Amino acid sequence: MPHKPKQLNQLVKPNISVWMRNTLFLSVGTTLIVFSFLLELKGLAIPQAIALNLGLVSIAVVILDYLWRLSGGSPIENQIESLGKQIERLSKAVDVIERSKTIGLEAVYDRLGNYGNQSNWVDLIKDSVESVDLMGRTMFGWTRSTELIDVILTKIEHDNVTFRWLIMHKDNKYLPLLTEEDVNIGHFISDKLHHVYKTLWEVHQRLPDESKSRFQVRTFSHVPLYCSILRVDDQHFVTQYLFSSSSDSSPLYCVRGKDAAWPKIFAQEFTAIWDMSHEFFSDYAELSASFDKLDDTHTKSSAHHQ
Repeated sequence: MPHKPKQLNQLVKPNISVWMRNTLFLSVGTTLIVFSFLLELKGLAIPQAIALNLGLVSIAVVILDYLWRLSGGSPIENQIESLGKQIERLSKAVDVIERSKTIGLEAVYDRLGNYGNQSNWVDLIKDSVESVDLMGRTMFGWTRSTELIDVILTKIEHDNVTFRWLIMHKDNKYLPLLTEEDVNIGHFISDKLHHVYKTLWEVHQRLPDESKSRFQVRTFSHVPLYCSILRVDDQHFVTQYLFSSSSDSSPLYCVRGKDAAWPKIFAQEFTAIWDMSHEFFSDYAELSASFDKLDDTHTKSSAHHQ
């Protein structure tokens, strides 16, 4: 555990000590003044003068101390107080850094959209060495970039990087219930899935047979999913799904390492959902047919209302 700074009341004398000191000086000063009058009655001029002056000085010290404090206090005490606060803040910062290392936290962004633009995400994939995992409800944004698709194909064919893509099944039982910013988003996700399925199938078809095993896709139907995860080798980029905010406006956590706490947890989350999900390419014909049937229904409905 990091060293904790002394509390302020350990660095600066407590107020009760100041009050006791001033009370003592005031009492001594008053006693000396009274004593000086007794000495004067006995005709002892020199001791009387000494006692009177000491008494006045004692009382003056108390008065000056109060005036000093009313005008801002002792500069030394103020500096000690300021130093104590700075040490406390520094200690907390060190504590946060140490905890961040323990859990593997590398960076935090107030919102996903502030991480960077599409090219920054593509650069992450370009820098991958061994494997990449992508998990989300649709991962629609990733399939809109032609450059990214070409990068994925290149990384698989030339660098032997393995990709695992995990997205929602069109028949996920939670799909009709999903809400974001108090708006049901089930049908929006369903429309995006249609596009994503087609894109993933096209990537699969463009790969030579010997490379297809390094592009794996599964669909989950048993969970609504609570976060999206991008893992590039030992880096995880995690965004929570929130009720009150869109994904783009949700916080982004960047964690790194294989032995740190958070990377282990997020890797475990991906694996747990992956192991219970459906193999996509073997189901694609059925998925595609159901979407085509849905498209025909929409087309006929639109023609009927025109």
